[in-house]
Amino acid sequence: MNELKKTSGKEITSTLRLHQVRDRKVMGVPPVSKVYLMCYSTSSPLENSDKNSILDVPLLKNYLSKLENYPINNIAVALPIYSWGIVTNHAGKHKLINALSKKDLERREFKKITENEIEIQNDGFYFGNFLNKGFRIKVEEISEDQLKEVMKFLDKKIKNYEIVYYQLDSKFVDRIL
Repeated sequence: MNELKKTSGKEITSTLRLHQVRDRKVMGVPPVSKVYLMCYSTSSPLENSDKNSILDVPLLKNYLSKLENYPINNIAVALPIYSWGIVTNHAGKHKLINALSKKDLERREFKKITENEIEIQNDGFYFGNFLNKGFRIKVEEISEDQLKEVMKFLDKKIKNYEIVYYQLDSKFVDRIL
């Protein structure tokens, strides 16, 4: 990064993952003056967990518990405003379908298992994919309350910060404007 900065003559910025903040002694600190802290993807969507893999606020707070001590002060925060469906087949294999919401799962062909999960009742095409009877879809989406809780937490950790919303899709942008 230092070489890139020297060669380009430009300001170089970097993304900063949650584990890089928590484990900075092991991970190192990027040689930049500004970072974009990625406040999403707190776990893998393939873990068969009841947690939201896009944003688990208690886990995020744990990762960032010492954020105020991070040696780079110019921090922009990337917050998630996307959702997805995690499809699980009979063999336990997973696939993601982007931009699914709980509302999308309100169909008579689906049997509701939990608030966020359904089971396909008939083979067919759903959301541009052929899915078999018995496949399950778990939706993970981000609520306004989650975003507010994260921002309230970050307000205590960082003096001034920009917010970058990820992912800009009309389905999600209308909600925040």
